[in-house]
Amino acid sequence: MTDKQLAMLIVAPMIVGMIVLMWRQGAVSPIVAGVMASLTTLTAVFVALT
Repeated sequence: MTDKQLAMLIVAPMIVGMIVLMWRQGAVSPIVAGVMASLTTLTAVFVALT
């Protein structure tokens, strides 16, 4: 496992967790939270595979 893959495995769940926290506090709508979480996950997968 490369450093880049390890970083994505660590950072992506933290970002998704922050998005969920903002959603739970009412800072963002559920649709925005879903789109942001999906984009974060897709980016992490793309970076980990390249």
